[in-house]
Amino acid sequence: MPKSIDRHSLVRIYEIDQLIRNKTYPNSQTLAKRFELNSRTILRDIEAMRYQMGFEIEFDTRRNGYYYTAENKTNLPPLQISEGEWVSLLLMRQIMPQLSPKLQETMSNLFKKLALLSSDRIDVDDTLISPLMSMDMGQKKLPLLDEAIYSKMVNALQENKTVSMTYYTTYSQKTTCRELDPYHLRFTFGGWYVLGFCHLRKEIKIFSLANVQKLETTKKTFVRQKGFTPEQFFGNAWRIIPGEPAHVKLKFSSDIAPWIVARQWHKTQATQELDDGSIIMDLDIDGLSEISGWIMSFGSNVEVLEPKELRDEIKEELGRAHALYNKVT
Repeated sequence: MPKSIDRHSLVRIYEIDQLIRNKTYPNSQTLAKRFELNSRTILRDIEAMRYQMGFEIEFDTRRNGYYYTAENKTNLPPLQISEGEWVSLLLMRQIMPQLSPKLQETMSNLFKKLALLSSDRIDVDDTLISPLMSMDMGQKKLPLLDEAIYSKMVNALQENKTVSMTYYTTYSQKTTCRELDPYHLRFTFGGWYVLGFCHLRKEIKIFSLANVQKLETTKKTFVRQKGFTPEQFFGNAWRIIPGEPAHVKLKFSSDIAPWIVARQWHKTQATQELDDGSIIMDLDIDGLSEISGWIMSFGSNVEVLEPKELRDEIKEELGRAHALYNKVT
């Protein structure tokens, strides 16, 4: 395959080849409309097929389209997609609707192209696999996401453009207008978040895209802070909100110990099994604000041993829950 042909052109050439072989007689105008390009780009693809790849292509003036001559023997090498690779792609497509309708559309278009380029006839209908295998990201209904805001944020990220946004803060229940230099988009725990330099607070902060009410791209460009990486920002945060470093020690009962040990809850976790089958888990995390809900989800099967402030917080919350359930009704 000629190295001078880039991968985007090659994908188009695969599809053009199939259209010509199927005797649909495409021309530069119909192909330009199909690929949403100008006709000059399509003509360059045809020239590459002729002179770099050896295809014997002629133009039928009566049918107003390209065709292969009877002598044409050239074949593009088919894409080889194994069954395992196809299953993986089908499973990925099940995730797309939970991420974004726009990403779902992109994945559907990709599947159509792969089916066209593959050496075998491939059915892109994932209902063939859904009765056998499926994936669930934990939430069926995600926070409402404006696709226009999502697209503008992605473009601003790629072009290093400052955005002006109207943002609703859930905690304070206040709406503010601010400028943001977007550094990184992250999908986690059922929602999209943008990480960037906030001109209002003069620091790198994280914002939920679902809480962005209005977004406009400005003409300003920015340079990311030297040495910035998402990994450096999030550090050892339990989820996405970093804070002061803290050592957490938890004791899980023997009833759920095997289930706890079998999973990686945090990159710093270390466990020790006790004689009675219970376990001690040690964690070094940055910030305690996000871990309490996870701890309380295990009810009486877990005890906070350290730090004292986290133990007191859980104790007070459980006390309020106890009072709630002991109200006379």
